[in-house]
Amino acid sequence: LDRKGMLWMGSRFAIARIAKAKFGKEPWEHITPDQGLPNDIFSPVLLDHENNLWFGTWDHGITRLSERNSLRLSYKGVNSYYLLNFDERDHAWIASDKGVLELWSEMGKTWSSYLHRMDGVVSQAFDTHRRLWVLFVNGEVRCYSLLSDRQRPSSMTLQHRLFPGA
Repeated sequence: LDRKGMLWMGSRFAIARIAKAKFGKEPWEHITPDQGLPNDIFSPVLLDHENNLWFGTWDHGITRLSERNSLRLSYKGVNSYYLLNFDERDHAWIASDKGVLELWSEMGKTWSSYLHRMDGVVSQAFDTHRRLWVLFVNGEVRCYSLLSDRQRPSSMTLQHRLFPGA
């Protein structure tokens, strides 16, 4: 839900939106590749502090959609982008087929990225203590504490490892 009361959803072929007040009463509006979006949207649509919409794709990177323009960001060698979250420093964290990708804007101008390499990442999320939890395809869950500032990649320290059935 954005600041204007619009509900946004991502699907494989489009982004859909509808005013919260019209939900269930009118059809959704669809934004499609014909309007410049990638054709393989996968991750949920997320809203950043500037009211920009973000979503990941299977093989076209991360897209940021604002009222002014759209921006595609990708990392060489990363093919699939699963899930996107933001931390309190406005770094974007993306679960990908190669690990966890961290993106940040330097002084609001250029974008930088760093890939925290990990095989088998499925998902990631932050807890209330600013720790990053990463889920792997084998069911393992790892918890990392992060140390960073706004203009550099975070250093990650492993705090916990949980294994299925343990």
